[in-house]
Amino acid sequence: MTIAMTARIFIALLATALAVAGCATRLVPAPDAMLLPGRGGGAMGEAAGVRLFARTEAWSGDPATLDYEMTPILVTVENGSSIPLRLRYNQFSLGAASGQLFVARAPSDITGFVTETRPGASVGFGGGMSWGFPGSRFGWDPFPNDPFYDPYLRRQIPLPTGDMVQKALPETVVEPGAQVSGFVYFEKVRGADRVTLHATLVNARTDERFGVVSIPFIVKK
Repeated sequence: MTIAMTARIFIALLATALAVAGCATRLVPAPDAMLLPGRGGGAMGEAAGVRLFARTEAWSGDPATLDYEMTPILVTVENGSSIPLRLRYNQFSLGAASGQLFVARAPSDITGFVTETRPGASVGFGGGMSWGFPGSRFGWDPFPNDPFYDPYLRRQIPLPTGDMVQKALPETVVEPGAQVSGFVYFEKVRGADRVTLHATLVNARTDERFGVVSIPFIVKK
């Protein structure tokens, strides 16, 4: 076995290990949840005349790998009550039985970056692996004279992106009979097998709480 081939095998194994370590955490509706039809990990809950629809596999935008770093949930709030409903990000949370609590974050409070590679690239003898230094957009080809090695570009995307801001649930007042939709963003769920999405209902006139909508989810790793 040549040195180049040995190096390629080592790189492929290293990339596989990194991919496993960086797998997206998925939330799927718990068996006792009220499921929504169709794809998207959807479930619903209701309290005090307000219905909450939540889809955990609905993210589509820039960055495509957002669910590897965070937990984006598409929610629709339908106000069937007679009370104007005030919506703020800190009214949404994911709670675990252990006491862990993940509170939704405003897009403007999300920092850091995600790393993406060119779509269609693969790791292995006929593929490639991303190389480079933090902050660099371009990879480095460790085998420049190997015609079977396909290095590819890597880009680091600062958060939040324009799509994350545009697609976010607006902080607003939902009048009786109205509804609003958008994404709420949570940090990546770790250390829990089951979480419950809670939405606290707040009267926009009095700032008093008048209910909580809850939807249970199973954490898949």
